[in-house]
Amino acid sequence: MARLKTRLRIRVQRRYVAWLACLTLPSILISFVWNYGAKYPRLVQPTDASGQPRSANSPAEGAPMKHIPGGSFRLLEEKGADPGTPVQVAPFWIDVTEVTVERYALCVNAGRCTPPRERWDTCNWRRRESRGKHPVNCVDWLQANTYCTWVAKRLPTEEEWEFAGRGTDGRLYPWGAEAPDQRVCLKRGVSTATLRNEGGTCPVDLFSRDLSPFGVLGMAGNVKEWTSSVTILPGNLRARVLRGGGWNVDLLSPAPTVRIIEREMLTEAAYAADLGFRCASDKLVERKEAAPKR
Repeated sequence: MARLKTRLRIRVQRRYVAWLACLTLPSILISFVWNYGAKYPRLVQPTDASGQPRSANSPAEGAPMKHIPGGSFRLLEEKGADPGTPVQVAPFWIDVTEVTVERYALCVNAGRCTPPRERWDTCNWRRRESRGKHPVNCVDWLQANTYCTWVAKRLPTEEEWEFAGRGTDGRLYPWGAEAPDQRVCLKRGVSTATLRNEGGTCPVDLFSRDLSPFGVLGMAGNVKEWTSSVTILPGNLRARVLRGGGWNVDLLSPAPTVRIIEREMLTEAAYAADLGFRCASDKLVERKEAAPKR
């Protein structure tokens, strides 16, 4: 009988302890969370310009940008040949130069961008240690779009790109009507052996006279640039518009194809040694940039 009473007493005590824990434990947890939250504020996931989550280790890109005031102009106008299409562009910001190899490398090092192709000798990623100031090339549209999103920007539309390159007066080149001799990164008919030694592109700030009326560099030569604009090719094939001229001009071309109205359409998976990009934004993106990893 004594043993039975002892067992009953133990069971009652255990139930009492369990009941007391159920009452007090929530209060303890609430108090802890309240005090912890006051001392250590909740971290907020960074977002890009569209409100989408952005990697916390996204670089403070810091690429210089120019403000484009917006206005009306005639898209693809060629005086005496094509009247173009009247369009209206809202104010925006655009990178002064194409995205460089060293800036793109930041995104690759962070695990957010995939490396550019290295198919040809003229793909700058092959010699990225010595070509950091060259435009990143051999990238497809998806890679370009991923990078711009990562730095809280976007690719420019075709209309924005052309307006930033020529303004409102219908000029043939970014700088005006003068011939492009010695003004742009252009290597017409260069031999394969020479390309291996010199490479195709030039540093993005080398040709300071390849300058638009708004102060944007390199919109005539160096690399053609991806835009966000969509077009449909024969066979209902979806493609993206590229604008501007590139360094690689065929010997059979009657004239250097570096006019501001140069236009090409390629599928999003296409890439080449004379294709690159720059980013745009609806607002100025200014952040201190981290040094690229070696």
